[in-house]
Amino acid sequence: MHTAEKGLTCHQCKNLTDKVNLVFCSKCTKKRYCYDCIKKWYPETTSEEVQAACPFCMENCNCKACLRVKRPSDKDENVKLKQLQYLLLKVLPVLRDICAEQNRELEVETAVRGVPVTESDITSCDASINERICW
Repeated sequence: MHTAEKGLTCHQCKNLTDKVNLVFCSKCTKKRYCYDCIKKWYPETTSEEVQAACPFCMENCNCKACLRVKRPSDKDENVKLKQLQYLLLKVLPVLRDICAEQNRELEVETAVRGVPVTESDITSCDASINERICW
């Protein structure tokens, strides 16, 4: 903990600042957020709301340290299932479009070569995890 002469740190940005520029959480009494971070990272939240219960207490903190912490999920299985079904509902049309586009590409390749082309005839490229892929 820093002394009053040196200043205090914001939980979000870890920058040293004075007490005047910080909002102290009344709920946990440990976390502090500077006005700049509240405005930048939590624009829908007022400083009064942060003072009543900070983003950390509300389990909504998006600082680097908090994002790395793996919290146990307290959602029941039905909620998880419904969320996964919703995700599939949103992703499935995109996957269908990708599949249709690939089939059209095979048709074009067949027309260019003059002989039927299958997926096994197409050479796939190797892309490492570190390679940037632009869409």
